[in-house]
Amino acid sequence: MGIERAKEEAERISREALDILDSFDIVQIVNQLKDTFDIDITREGKISNVVKNEFIGSGLPNRDLEGIAYNPSSKKMWIAGEQDNVISEHRLSGERTGRVLDTSMFEKACENAGLESLAYNDIAKQYWTTTEAGMRGDGAMATPLGTKRKYNKLRFQSYKADGTISQQFFYETDDYQKNEYGDQYSFGVSALCALDDGRLLVLERECQLSFVENGEIGFCYEKLFLVDPTVYKDGDKLSKELLLELSTSLSASKKTNSIKGEFTNYEGMCLGPYLSEDTRMLFLVSDSRANQSIAYSLDSKPYSFPDVFLPIVMKFEDE
Repeated sequence: MGIERAKEEAERISREALDILDSFDIVQIVNQLKDTFDIDITREGKISNVVKNEFIGSGLPNRDLEGIAYNPSSKKMWIAGEQDNVISEHRLSGERTGRVLDTSMFEKACENAGLESLAYNDIAKQYWTTTEAGMRGDGAMATPLGTKRKYNKLRFQSYKADGTISQQFFYETDDYQKNEYGDQYSFGVSALCALDDGRLLVLERECQLSFVENGEIGFCYEKLFLVDPTVYKDGDKLSKELLLELSTSLSASKKTNSIKGEFTNYEGMCLGPYLSEDTRMLFLVSDSRANQSIAYSLDSKPYSFPDVFLPIVMKFEDE
């Protein structure tokens, strides 16, 4: 499968593809959310404005909700919590149904590195989840703080459509690239996306923020990989194919009293419409850190983390 990032978020997508995109997925997404949010999305995929009309919650304490997967057959959604490592089923009104997936295999997950990703494909009839970083017993989370290993060893767990446990595979991230540790640091898998044929897209992410007045404030390196669990046996280690690399960084200048660059931290993926028989859209969604800003002691306008809705064109090639 070949994959191409849309240059400047749109220029590489053909006019025909943009017309289909305008009339299909983005419009449908906005229409589905219009009772909760008023969302303006540009043709380039930028979220230009969001106004919250109401909040739909479960009525339960926050458990650091990360992965979310919608099952169109049951018309319910599953949500993974990184704090408690529980995957619970919810009605679209927010309430829990009482059903949970068996996540006992993740009981040794490290703090703030638990269940980060959740994906479901209604054609393949499979759920997939994994932790952000390695668990205790598997080498724990690899960081530049002195861990012997520079990569994370993860477990990819699948479930059948009825929620019963299916297969588990091992997966190893690439090595981290930075050798220093900032004030906030994340390294591992930030998102999964399940394809119709049983394959998986895996988004690896290394992200750091440092509270400094001069020099590099932050960076985010991300790599998109393709894996094919269908050709492996339960318990095997998955090989992977690199499809795409993304990189952003921010720097502060005390001399010029300014912040330059950009910081885009993609944490979500979902499939979009087919543009042709062998071409389909993939959407990456960034984490805006709850619309936080960083200003430090600089007098310049604070830098706000962006909301970005990045369209990518995937082309499926014959084997």
